[in-house]
Amino acid sequence: MLLFVLPFNLHVSNGWMCLVNVYDDCSTVLYLQGERIIKYNIPIEAHAAQIYTRNMYERFCKLIFDSGSFVAFEIIPHMKYKTRHIRAVKREKWEKVEFNIDVTCNGEQYICECGLSEHMGMLCPHIIRVSSS
Repeated sequence: MLLFVLPFNLHVSNGWMCLVNVYDDCSTVLYLQGERIIKYNIPIEAHAAQIYTRNMYERFCKLIFDSGSFVAFEIIPHMKYKTRHIRAVKREKWEKVEFNIDVTCNGEQYICECGLSEHMGMLCPHIIRVSSS
């Protein structure tokens, strides 16, 4: 192997690049955060990629994926919605399959009865489904 090759090995795992100096027995480690990859190509995901940490962004992407399992019905135009799980019959009897979402402040605030957005500060899959439809 050529001696003038850069003495660093590049290890990539979980979106982080780790540059390790092979001559110092891994004593020099430099972590660089990689770019987040937009998976679902919706505007709210691009915004979430800018403001969330990597772990919260991955959790939010899972919520976006889970929102695909719901169908939104408009009860009162632009004010009240209901979401229903598409496989409601196959869900456990104790699992809730319908959720009501209230829209207030002219579409600025969504309130879901599941309470996930109030508890975690992230949008729940039901609100994501309503806002993307």
